[in-house]
Amino acid sequence: LWPTVGNRMERELNAIESLGFKTQAWKADNDAAQAVSMATLEINWLIAQRELPYLVQSLPTHLLYRSIMNHGVEDSLEVIEWVRGDALVRVLDYDLWMTPHSKEQSFGFGDYPSAERFIQWIKWWNEISPEFAAQRIVELDEGLIVGCMTAACEIIPVGLNRNQEELSDEYWITPDNRFGLKMKTSDDSDFDVFHQFVHSLYKQDVRLAQSVLAHSAMLVREESIEEARRWRDGRLEEQGFLSPDEARDLLKPKSNKQLVDMIRVAVSTEPKRYSTATSGESNDLATVPSELHERIFEYVQKIDSDELAQEIEQQLGTSELVRLVGTSAPHPEILLQDEDVMDLFVDKLAKRTHQILLNLEAQKVRALKQRLQQSDSSLLIDQTIAWLSENNLERAMDYKARIARCINTLATAMGVMNE
Repeated sequence: LWPTVGNRMERELNAIESLGFKTQAWKADNDAAQAVSMATLEINWLIAQRELPYLVQSLPTHLLYRSIMNHGVEDSLEVIEWVRGDALVRVLDYDLWMTPHSKEQSFGFGDYPSAERFIQWIKWWNEISPEFAAQRIVELDEGLIVGCMTAACEIIPVGLNRNQEELSDEYWITPDNRFGLKMKTSDDSDFDVFHQFVHSLYKQDVRLAQSVLAHSAMLVREESIEEARRWRDGRLEEQGFLSPDEARDLLKPKSNKQLVDMIRVAVSTEPKRYSTATSGESNDLATVPSELHERIFEYVQKIDSDELAQEIEQQLGTSELVRLVGTSAPHPEILLQDEDVMDLFVDKLAKRTHQILLNLEAQKVRALKQRLQQSDSSLLIDQTIAWLSENNLERAMDYKARIARCINTLATAMGVMNE
């Protein structure tokens, strides 16, 4: 295998230093060099990246989640600060859900949101600021908000069945005197955390706080959680994780006709999985996955306008601004409303983020290559991934993802996903 190795990978790996890879990006462990290992990122390396906010949106969610948990959430707050919007929803898919009467997390496929995990996340968010915690709740699905709020406390509208005076003996009353709340959790310290959280909601936006509590009090809990489960299952399926029932159904024996149809579809769609670039251009910065581009575009729409304008100026530079809008010091509103400016800005961010992701994989392949050279016995899958990476790193990454999906499906169907 190794006499055929060319110089392309070395050229690609040499670009790592120019992109800030001056420290080890992957966390060292016994399996870190294996091509299909469950490696984690070194959080301190991630924090040091200027592109941290965009990397958080772009990294595989399971990798981001495992890396944070491996390092410790309290020591990863500089990363948690940027886990917002869609990235936050996807991370919480892995962490919030539990199965009743089970002390183990289900890593996505539990039946109900956990009050304890929800309050723990509020504590972590509070380490950044109580306002930050209040801002995060509104980014969740409505069903998940209802599930989390009603898991943590009982919510009674004042005047529905009991007046404020009657409720105040057992419930604490919200600042607007519209709701009575009583904690359901057993930890006495949870009251202070949740009390501060609700007050932060009201301080941020009274109408928003009232809406959250009203929906949590009036909507049918089971229906809301069922809706949240459907959204969660869809997001997990996009990442290659199926529920046990779906996995078992997928692995049911197929008829010859079904198999032929499946193979025909797979063969016809295979060329569409990759860009039309030649093999020598396969890692060109222009071939950015559309999903990554969309994630970054959606994220920048939520950045404060003044901060976004400053970021645009830094990313594009004076010459590009003059070319696009005719001045080197445009008003922020002009930058944000100019489609050409926004398109170029997002494109630059997406390309650079994509290159960092490629170089992360290249760094891991370098470790794999060294391991294979030093070992007389190695797994065929490791040799195959190393060989594929020499010819087309992106295609090798796709093959690895597809292998992981197959393994996930088998493990889930057999009930060994968390072992």
